[in-house]
Amino acid sequence: MTFVNEPHTPAVAELGILRQVFSHDNIQQGVEELAHSLGVFFQSHISLSKGGDDPDYGNIPTGAQIEWLDVAGESVGFVFIREIPLSPAQRQHARLIIDMAGFWFDAVSELHRLQHELEQSAHQDALTHLPNSRNFSEVLSDAITRAQRHEHLIALLHIDLIGFKKINDALGDDIGDELLFALSERMKLSLHDNDLVARLGPDEFAVMLYDIGHPDNIAQIVERFENALADPPIPTTLWKGARIGIAIYPLDAENHNALLESAEKAVRSVKESTEAVHAYFSELPEDFR
Repeated sequence: MTFVNEPHTPAVAELGILRQVFSHDNIQQGVEELAHSLGVFFQSHISLSKGGDDPDYGNIPTGAQIEWLDVAGESVGFVFIREIPLSPAQRQHARLIIDMAGFWFDAVSELHRLQHELEQSAHQDALTHLPNSRNFSEVLSDAITRAQRHEHLIALLHIDLIGFKKINDALGDDIGDELLFALSERMKLSLHDNDLVARLGPDEFAVMLYDIGHPDNIAQIVERFENALADPPIPTTLWKGARIGIAIYPLDAENHNALLESAEKAVRSVKESTEAVHAYFSELPEDFR
């Protein structure tokens, strides 16, 4: 198959067009490149339409021909405007090129999705969708930098669920996972806009409370979280609440790593407790620091 006045065979032209399209890993740029290349090849003016959501949809000139392609969940129309309409053979050929380009757009879309999932998994706990320890550490570091400029206090709570392994063993992993997710949602409701809760380990969480105002306010904050953790999200007599270790920036530590360590030491000081309890790093004996 050849076209009148076309110096290249369609196969060679297809490769040239697709090579230009495949050079883009940005779908929008790829679609625009495809429209431009098709316009040159078919000696047409080609505009793009996004279907019913496009304000220009319905204003397609009389006699124009349109070929549709689903791109990243949207329908994109390639509108061919030329003095002499495309012949059936030309239109079939245009359809073939568009479909071949569509495979590339699908691949790029899937690659973007996988990249997003990888980025999320690097910063997010898969079960609770809370930030993981790495992400929490980064956010805490940035928060301390801001707090230093504005002379704000930051409270850090290290939360250790009491006997969670026994609950998991007795009720099963599915119930345990459901409990953790519900507990995470409950803790998020206790936060203000600049606060953050993260999952550090199987039964450990951390809460950053930004700008607590005055050290005396921390007692009410701790009580709020103790109340949130007092009753299990899923009924079970095995629930014992949580141990909470508290450290305050800059009173107990001057950087995020030291603050995390201070809160962990505070909760470790009461690790033998089988009842809900909290401990302040500032009140620990010297041998616990």
